[in-house]
Amino acid sequence: MTLDLVLRIFVGGLLGGLIGLERELREKEAGFRTHFLVAVGSALLTVISAYGYDYILPLFSSEILSFDPSRIAAQIVSGIGFIGAGLIFIHKNAVRGLTTAAGIWTTSAIGVAAGVGHYDFAIATTFLVLLALEGMLFVNKLMDKKHYRVSLSALERDRIRDVVDIIRQDNVNPTSFRFETVHDKDKAIYRATFEIQTRRKDYDLRLLDLMIKVDGSVEKIN
Repeated sequence: MTLDLVLRIFVGGLLGGLIGLERELREKEAGFRTHFLVAVGSALLTVISAYGYDYILPLFSSEILSFDPSRIAAQIVSGIGFIGAGLIFIHKNAVRGLTTAAGIWTTSAIGVAAGVGHYDFAIATTFLVLLALEGMLFVNKLMDKKHYRVSLSALERDRIRDVVDIIRQDNVNPTSFRFETVHDKDKAIYRATFEIQTRRKDYDLRLLDLMIKVDGSVEKIN
C-alpha cells in the first residue's frame, strides 16, 4: 500500500516536471521546479486526504473509519489560484502570464489525478497540455501577424494619403496613426507615422515599393 501511494506521488511529480521542462525551454516565468513542486504537492495532499486520516478506534470499534477524502483535495483547486495570480501581470496594456498560470492550475489537477491513482487521466492530460503548448507555437508561426512601424514624409499631403489608401486597399488597417506638419523655412513638410499588422508574407517588400512614392521608412517591430 505504501509503495503504491509513493508511486502516485512520483508519477505526479514526473508528469508535472515534463510540463515544467517545456516551460523552462521556452524561458517562461514558471519552469521545471515550479511545475514539479506543484504536481508533487497536489499528489501528496490528495494521498493524505484520501488515506492519511484512516484510523482504528481500539476501544469502541474495530472498523476502519475515514474522513471525507475530498476535503483537502478540494482546497487545491482554489489554493493553487494564489500561485497563478502571482504569475499574471500587465505590461504595456497587455496581459502576460495567463498561459503559465493556466498551466500551473492544470499541473495541480494532474497531480490530483495521479494522487487518486488515475494514471491514465494524468498521462492523457499531460499529453494534451504538451500538444497544446507546442502545437500552438507551430500554428502561431504560420498565422502570426507581423508588426511594422511606417514613417512617411512628403511635401504634398495627397501623396501620403495615396500611400495610406493603397495600404488600406490591401486590407491592412493602420493603427496608432499620427500626422503632423513641420515647417522648414518657406515650405511645409507633412509627416505621418503609424503601425500596421498583417499575416501577409513579405509585406515589408510591398511597403518598400510604396516608399518610392514618398520619403519614408519601414521598421519591423517583430
